[in-house]
Amino acid sequence: MRHRFSFITTVITLVALLLGNLVTATNSGDACGANWPKCNGSLFPNLSNYKTIIEYSHRIFTGILGIIILVNLFIAFKKKVKGEKLVTILACIGMFILILQSLVGGLNVLLGTPPGFTTIDVTVSLSLLVSLVLLTTALQRKPVSTLSNENKLQQKNEKKLFYPILISFSLYYLEIIIGAFFKHSAASKVFLDIPAEEQLIYSQFLANLLYDSHGILNFVILVSSVWLLFYSFRFRIMRTVSSLFLLFVLLTGLTGFISVFTSLGTISSSMHMIVSSITIAIGAIILGKTAFGSYVLIKR
Repeated sequence: MRHRFSFITTVITLVALLLGNLVTATNSGDACGANWPKCNGSLFPNLSNYKTIIEYSHRIFTGILGIIILVNLFIAFKKKVKGEKLVTILACIGMFILILQSLVGGLNVLLGTPPGFTTIDVTVSLSLLVSLVLLTTALQRKPVSTLSNENKLQQKNEKKLFYPILISFSLYYLEIIIGAFFKHSAASKVFLDIPAEEQLIYSQFLANLLYDSHGILNFVILVSSVWLLFYSFRFRIMRTVSSLFLLFVLLTGLTGFISVFTSLGTISSSMHMIVSSITIAIGAIILGKTAFGSYVLIKR
C-alpha cells in the first residue's frame, strides 16, 4: 500500500488544523508574543499560562508536522511508478505550499496577528491539506500494465462525478475563505453589533454583503452536493463518501447558523471550523478520485 504514509501524514495535518482552530478559538495566537520561532523570546518559555501552552504546543506540533510532510514527499517520489508524472507534480506543489505556509505563519506572528491576515493563514493551511489529500489519492491508484474493460468502465463512471464535485468543492473552498475573512476581519462583530478591539471592516454594508454571500454559496453548494449524490447512486460509484460530503455540507450550514445565533461563541465557532476542515478533506478525496481515476498505467 504505497499511499499508507501519505494517508497518515494527511490525518496528522488535519489534526494540526484543528489544533490551530483551538488557538484561534481561545485567542491564544498572541500568547507567545511577536516572536517566531521562539516563544516570548525563549525556546523554553514559562508555561504557567494555558494560552501559552496552547500556542507553544501548536508551534511544536506544526514544526514536527513540517518534517513529517517532507519525509512524506520524499517517500512519494520513491514510491511512484515509472513515468508517473502526477505524483511528481503533486509532491512539488505540496513542497511549495509547505514553504509558503511556514512563511505566512511566521509573518502572521511577527506582525502581531493583524485583523484579516489570519484568513491568508487559513487559506494556505487548507491548500496544504488539499494537496496532501490529492497526493494520497494519486498514490492510492493501483498500478496496472493494461486496463481491462471493467477498469475502463469504472474510470468512465468516476469521471461522471468530476464536474459535480469540482463545482461543489470549488464553491465550498470559496465559502470557507469568505467565512474566515468575515470572522478574522471582525466583519462578523460589525454584523452582530459586538465591540471589537481590532477591525479591518467597519462598514455594516460590507459585513452584510459578506454574510449574505456566504449564505448564498452555502445554498448553491447544497444543490450541487445533491447533484453529486444523485450521480454517485445512479452510476454506483463512491456512494458512501458522496453521502458523507452532503452530510457535512449540511452540518456546515447548521454549525454556522448556531455560531451566529450564539454570537460567535467559542464552542460553536470551533465546531463550525472543525466541520469545515473535515468537509474540505472529504471533498478533496472525491475530487482526486474522479480526476485521477483508480488505476495508473505502468510504462515499460
